[in-house]
Amino acid sequence: MALTLQQKEEIFAVIRDLQADGLNRKAVVDVLIDDHEISMASAYRYWQEAQPKDPQPLQDNPGKIALEALLDLLRAAQARDDTEAVQSLARDIANISAKLKLTCI
Repeated sequence: MALTLQQKEEIFAVIRDLQADGLNRKAVVDVLIDDHEISMASAYRYWQEAQPKDPQPLQDNPGKIALEALLDLLRAAQARDDTEAVQSLARDIANISAKLKLTCI
């Protein structure tokens, strides 16, 4: 079932609130699925649509693609309490950030 524009805006507000509370993408999607009865595919699509638009798309920035992938892996390692993987990924993220001249992520 397609959502009305108002319902979609309400979902976007929920997403922004959950992200402000520190929830990552997977946790936000899980809340949308469980609490708002949205399908998994729609939940991921709404999460993506709710994100601020980046002036430089990912396909134009391979370094950012790598960094985003490493951040996803880091979050997964943190969720399963894999200290060794967290440390290794944190080093990789720091190295890529330095090469991209990023001071914060």
